[in-house]
Amino acid sequence: FDATNAFNNIGDSIRQMPYWGSFKLINNATNLFNGGNQLERFHPLYEELGGFQFQNCLDFQQTFYENWNLKEMPTINVRSVTNDNGFYRTFFRCISVDRIKFTGMIDGPNNGEYYQCFYDNYCLQYLEGMDFSHANDSGDYSGLFSQARSLTRINFPGSLRRGNTRLNLTIDGNA
Repeated sequence: FDATNAFNNIGDSIRQMPYWGSFKLINNATNLFNGGNQLERFHPLYEELGGFQFQNCLDFQQTFYENWNLKEMPTINVRSVTNDNGFYRTFFRCISVDRIKFTGMIDGPNNGEYYQCFYDNYCLQYLEGMDFSHANDSGDYSGLFSQARSLTRINFPGSLRRGNTRLNLTIDGNA
């Protein structure tokens, strides 16, 4: 199910996103919550039921783009985010979020694009579970944490495997 632009700019009028379901069927979350300027939180049921269930989603381009007032982010459950530019500006200018947690990630963007993913995330202190090992050139990391001055901890998923020049991760037996 392609959910591109499904809730684009909906946050101009609401502060708490209602519970819409688990999102298990979504394979593309591009611009899903883009421009939710007044959105402060997602319904607590998302986290109570284990977070966003994006295990089938392959693309998160600008998913939470410019959600300036968003303070609480449910856990994001993913598997393989393999579309080109899969994390392009995903959390761009989410200036109020202090914690972002991914679980289950075993694969990243085909072309390794993380461009400005956490740009202007002033309050971000803690990031967990995001696999950054798929960049194919140094430009893929351009602006990744620009202005994210509060960041104090990053927990990478999986365990390091030797024998390759690229960082390889193994998670739950998947390489």
